[in-house]
Amino acid sequence: MDSLSYWQFIWPLMFVLCLIGGISILLRRYGLFGPSALPQAEKRLRIAEITHLDHKRKIVLLRCDAQDYLVLLSPMGDQIMPHHAPNPHAHRSADAA
Repeated sequence: MDSLSYWQFIWPLMFVLCLIGGISILLRRYGLFGPSALPQAEKRLRIAEITHLDHKRKIVLLRCDAQDYLVLLSPMGDQIMPHHAPNPHAHRSADAA
């Protein structure tokens, strides 16, 4: 086969791959594809803040049902830290009601 016959197969292949890529970008941009297309339920758990202590350890503040939890993440294992400070967001929602 000469080089001209190779190009007869390469150009259509490149065209189809670009077409698939372009359609997937459009579907993601307009929310018709991926996790955003599914109906979302009210999430109870979220990460409020992450602070790195050093290159191996970090503290994560998790919020679940207006309750805060401090979690220490390290290579030695994960620990839930005692946390007694009130959640300022819970008081705002109680005052607004």
